[in-house]
Amino acid sequence: SRRLQTRRAHGNGEKLMMPPLLPPAAMVVVAPGAIFVVPMGAPSPEGAEPSMRQQSSIHAPEFPSGLPWLNTDRPLSLRQLRGKVVLLDFWTYCCINCMHVLPDLKRLEHKYPAELVVIGVHSAKFSAEQDTDNIRSAILRYEIEHPVVNDRDMRIWDSYEVQAWPTVVLIDPEGRIVARRSGEGVYEALA
Repeated sequence: SRRLQTRRAHGNGEKLMMPPLLPPAAMVVVAPGAIFVVPMGAPSPEGAEPSMRQQSSIHAPEFPSGLPWLNTDRPLSLRQLRGKVVLLDFWTYCCINCMHVLPDLKRLEHKYPAELVVIGVHSAKFSAEQDTDNIRSAILRYEIEHPVVNDRDMRIWDSYEVQAWPTVVLIDPEGRIVARRSGEGVYEALA
């Protein structure tokens, strides 16, 4: 089984066990009712043993209330999305690497339209990027179709202990964090 990394919890000083970055030689496979982290070259999910399923007891932190949401008519919650695989994309519109991830996200959304929900978590690097109107312009410019939350005070970033742009966090249908990855190459790692 894969080792879990120990990370500092914000606020109460407790230690959390966070799933490690998804290794480049593995892929996440979405199957009805399950997510498998499968080494490259391993059997397909139909032939995989249940023990291969990535296990995590870390429940994904809920989104804070009061944040501006774009590309949706209401704020989303992880509780509402139970039963779906959720991919959080931590990005900022002035990051070229973040822009390189967008086509991968679009491909994943089209490949798994019924199973996967992508949510952009815009976590500003510069003060001008905190402005919701500037983010809205970037969403239109880059043709982003999935919901985006303006994490202008980095509250979601901190709760997920993200350390770099871009970072994606994969949440299983039961609301547990099962994988995280920083950098480009998201489609190859998850498709």
